[in-house]
Amino acid sequence: MERTITIDGKEYPVKFNMSTLIAFEQTSNNTFFNENFDKLYSRVILVFAAMFAADENITTDVLLNSKDWQGITKAFNTIMEMAAEFFKIPKIVADAEAKETTTEKEEKAEKN
Repeated sequence: MERTITIDGKEYPVKFNMSTLIAFEQTSNNTFFNENFDKLYSRVILVFAAMFAADENITTDVLLNSKDWQGITKAFNTIMEMAAEFFKIPKIVADAEAKETTTEKEEKAEKN
């Protein structure tokens, strides 16, 4: 499955497949299945892994030099939707997990 994301006004293809999972785990030195993606670092690595799966010539500079916070956030959300499709997670479960993650982050922000 392939989609397109937009970072800094430029479109990039992304894929979610075994290559994405392996690139994520090699780059982060963490398993995808235990990652909760609460750090920007892990989110950016996942976006990069999906970009790399679609184009092995892509470099991390696209993301590390980006000034497009919303673009990266939208890209991460797109890739998580692709992950749900890849793992055949029912949409209602994926939506509930996303809501739970958002609620946890809001609660942490309120405490700080």
